[in-house]
Amino acid sequence: MRGWSAVLSLGISACLPAMAEEANANLIENGGFEKSIRHPDGFSGQYHPQSKITTDPAHVHSGKNAVHLRSDLYFSAKRIETKPGDRFHIRAWVKGKGRVEFLIFEYDAFNGIIQENILGSTPLTDEYAEVAFTYEPAGQVSEKVIRLVSNVLPCVRLRNQEEDGYIDDWSMVKIGAGKQTIEKRVIWPDDRAIAISMNESQRAELVARLDYDISRRWEIPKIKGRTFWWTLRHGWWAIKWLEDEPLIKYCLPQIGFDQRRYAALRELELFGPGGKENLARSAGTNEIGMGDVMEAGGRLHNAGYSSGVGDIGKDWKNLNLLIDGQAPTETRFEWVKVKDAAYYGPGGIPIRAWAGVEFQEVKMVNRAVIHHGHNMNHKILGEYIAQADIADNFVLEYSLDGRNWAAIPGTQTEDNREAITEHRFAPVKAKAIRVHIDGQAAPIPPVKGKAWKNIHWSLREYAARSSQPSPEMSDEKLRSKNRPFIGMEPYRRLSYAISGPDRDRLLRYFEPVMTDFEQYYGDAFFGFLLWEWDNDLFKAFHGIPDYDNPKSWKTRYEFMMKGLKSAHKIYHGHTIFQGAFHPYGHYVFEAGAKAILDEQKGGYMTGLFQLQTTFLRSAARQYGRLWGTYPTPRLGLISQKNPAKSEFSPALNRGGSGYDYKTGGWFVGPFQGVSPQWWKRMLYGNYFAGENLQDMELGAGTMVYNSNREVRRAEDWTDGVNSGYMIPQGIVTRDMARFVEKHGERGVLYTPIGFVMDYWSGWTPQYASWPGQPHRWGDDEIRELMLTFFPVTGRNPLGFGYEVANKDMADTPFGECCDVLKPNPPSGVIAQDMLDAYKILWVAGSWREIPDELVERMRAYVRAGGTLVVNAAHVRNSPFVGENRGMALDSAFLGVEFGREEKTSTEALFLLDDETRKPLTCDAFRYAAVRPTSARVVAKTIDGDPLVTLNKVSKGHVILTTTWYNLTDQKQRIVPTAERLLAYLTHQAMPVKVKGRIRYLVTRRKDGWVVVLLNNKGIFKTSQANAEVDHLQRVTVDLTLSAPALHVSEWTQDYTTWPFKVMDGKTHCGITVPPGDARVLFLKTR
Repeated sequence: MRGWSAVLSLGISACLPAMAEEANANLIENGGFEKSIRHPDGFSGQYHPQSKITTDPAHVHSGKNAVHLRSDLYFSAKRIETKPGDRFHIRAWVKGKGRVEFLIFEYDAFNGIIQENILGSTPLTDEYAEVAFTYEPAGQVSEKVIRLVSNVLPCVRLRNQEEDGYIDDWSMVKIGAGKQTIEKRVIWPDDRAIAISMNESQRAELVARLDYDISRRWEIPKIKGRTFWWTLRHGWWAIKWLEDEPLIKYCLPQIGFDQRRYAALRELELFGPGGKENLARSAGTNEIGMGDVMEAGGRLHNAGYSSGVGDIGKDWKNLNLLIDGQAPTETRFEWVKVKDAAYYGPGGIPIRAWAGVEFQEVKMVNRAVIHHGHNMNHKILGEYIAQADIADNFVLEYSLDGRNWAAIPGTQTEDNREAITEHRFAPVKAKAIRVHIDGQAAPIPPVKGKAWKNIHWSLREYAARSSQPSPEMSDEKLRSKNRPFIGMEPYRRLSYAISGPDRDRLLRYFEPVMTDFEQYYGDAFFGFLLWEWDNDLFKAFHGIPDYDNPKSWKTRYEFMMKGLKSAHKIYHGHTIFQGAFHPYGHYVFEAGAKAILDEQKGGYMTGLFQLQTTFLRSAARQYGRLWGTYPTPRLGLISQKNPAKSEFSPALNRGGSGYDYKTGGWFVGPFQGVSPQWWKRMLYGNYFAGENLQDMELGAGTMVYNSNREVRRAEDWTDGVNSGYMIPQGIVTRDMARFVEKHGERGVLYTPIGFVMDYWSGWTPQYASWPGQPHRWGDDEIRELMLTFFPVTGRNPLGFGYEVANKDMADTPFGECCDVLKPNPPSGVIAQDMLDAYKILWVAGSWREIPDELVERMRAYVRAGGTLVVNAAHVRNSPFVGENRGMALDSAFLGVEFGREEKTSTEALFLLDDETRKPLTCDAFRYAAVRPTSARVVAKTIDGDPLVTLNKVSKGHVILTTTWYNLTDQKQRIVPTAERLLAYLTHQAMPVKVKGRIRYLVTRRKDGWVVVLLNNKGIFKTSQANAEVDHLQRVTVDLTLSAPALHVSEWTQDYTTWPFKVMDGKTHCGITVPPGDARVLFLKTR
């Protein structure tokens, strides 16, 4: 609900209530920028460096200062409190090149963003001109929740590449109360002009290919003969009463390879020339110790210090044991508890730390005996280990003042494997002596052929820490040839940015571990799961100037690929990258990954889950790899009464393991998190979208009760009676696994449309282009195309914790029938058969390069029967592009000749439409003037200028859209001619027509078609309350299959026969889907 109107007054005054303005102060503090020196005081930019103050009189409108805007990034004032019914007048003076866009971000009382209002976009000139708008805040209704605007953030954004724009005298004043009402009903996305009548359907001849074939490129890869596996933490195997369920039987266990990063010293003995007295235990001697922590790019800083007898340092623990006169060898290690040694950790990889003694007075020292590590005295898979955490690289150092240190010559030691080392050296005078460990990385010494046992050390410790049964007892199961296992990455974050000597040491240690590990487990090991790789990789490089403030988009890309390839090398190519949501799957596979997963956060951030699965599947198809998802149902747990008590509140430091298992606390229980209906639709949608792996950030401890109805830790899961209970979300998960096992082949998702994007675009929904880099018009086109296919409610999050219709998963007007190709990666232009797999290729977004080889393959695609959609902004010699950029497509191929001018219109006619339809109207849009030669006009302006043309080339079609990136000028919204074109293309290309507002997917099996129907309506839920169901929100759907069916069945309710009829060679049937539920129809044709 956009409550705004605009008056653009370039050089003239708008007829607005001046008297009302005079009575009110400017709410934008320092709007004339006179209180600023270098940067605008009271304003902020999206990224650094921010927009700057200019004092050049040629660029100042009034006073002494103005702001020189940075291109394509938000420049915002402070937030302004408001309420529905207020009315504002916004003015500013602007100049420069390109266009300037004015926006208002609306927030509710809890500072949750409601929506973004684009007030308007204005062309700039060399002289200052005034821009003026009126704005009235409203609100948004989502089922039962009315979210009123409480405060707003005024923003401007310069839209050009030259960063040549200026703003001065920016004001926002209240001019009184306006007429404001909120209709208490569900607010859906703008209605799309998508309905195709029967007559229009008969005229739809835009798609050249008429078959419904499935490319071999779309076939779902298999793991051990299966296309789909669950993947869960190994604790699930402790639940005996679930062990025969398909959820466990067909699951890849995840094992925690949490590598130890500790330094440990049992005793330090020091002696002088000819002396037998241990100087370390002389009167007045203090223990000292410090640890070093790894920073970005391999830099270090000191992390802690301890001094004094019996004192325990911040990082070194049990430091008093360093010189207690004992070096025990017989004690047994209690997992994750070190009692017989001074130790530091966890620290960086490889570990860096030091510990030693400070004498009361200067002493002469010439011999040292170091007792390394702590006692283990355990067998690791049959091999006896006496001591662990033995320093492999270290040196003795001395100091005369306790501050300045120097190495003792002859004591540098590398690749040590001994638990006791003795060092003799020329006498040194010292006030302090220390052991400086510089590179201890191995929990147990990596013995050739047995180095893989280090992994099992980690397994044992991980199990002890999480109170899980010891995985070393199930080594035989891990080596099973029928079910591979997944390892949690040992060196989280460090594998991306580690460099120099640190990387060399890590590789020297981990290389034999990986080599032996591969030989021992073979194909029983699937790969290492790298959690939230994008978050960790970006944090690993944070602090490096070239990364934080990249000079170009390519710098950010190169850092990312450097990190991905580094991790890929360390783990010998056994990498499964799980992201937090950047649609960068193509880049991850380009770096060599075996599989990718994306985290899907329920009720926590913007719900674009179908967009995620689209990018994941597309990347996997293009590279022939595997993909999956990682939904997080517990992340929706936000208090509606007090949003500060959220899971990630810094004040409370709440996190995934910080809850009370027994009482349920914040994070567990049947009413916590997302609803069972949300979880069911998520699982069904991901599965039929084609995923190979279904992970979830919700352990058994939060899905399973014991027989006392308590959610407890692992030791209570079976509670002696081999029984228990599952919360509703757990039951949905169990039943989904049964469903998958019962119905076998799900089919291959049918996606006749491939959106072709520049590999180098870096597009994301959050940043558009690469983070910190200029935003481009083509980025908006990609956004609008995706929102046309997946129209989630609102263009921003509805707010934390709420579950409402179409928030996370959208009804699909065309079905989930598109993929995204990035055809120009460094590894080479995409193969011809990959392009040929799609009936329709739509070239989308801004391109940094379009290789001639790719253009030739697109030509070949058309000649073979493909339908290619290109925009005038992509074609060389168009008035939008010029002579030296874009695709070299000649007039014979396009069927048109370009003029030299741009024109503007607000109305259009789609010539395939019924004559009874009204003209398509929207905000003003620009288009390139063309003259058809052999192409026919499909859409035109009211004045008759072509907006969409179709040219037949051999067996295929070339469709040209002449509107600038298919967007309106002011708000960068998709033009209705592009929506209408998509409606006709998908209507003709899809074998199944679905009538009814619902989310649907269509998959192809060898013997027929599967139609998945998911009703997103009728469920309202906050994070800590039971879901409310509106039973009136059921949806009745009519289906038409463009082929005669032999039989129809419904899978979710096990109806082996479902009513249908065949007329004129087509199959017709209907079904009603309850609120928030799923239905699956199988139409057998062979």
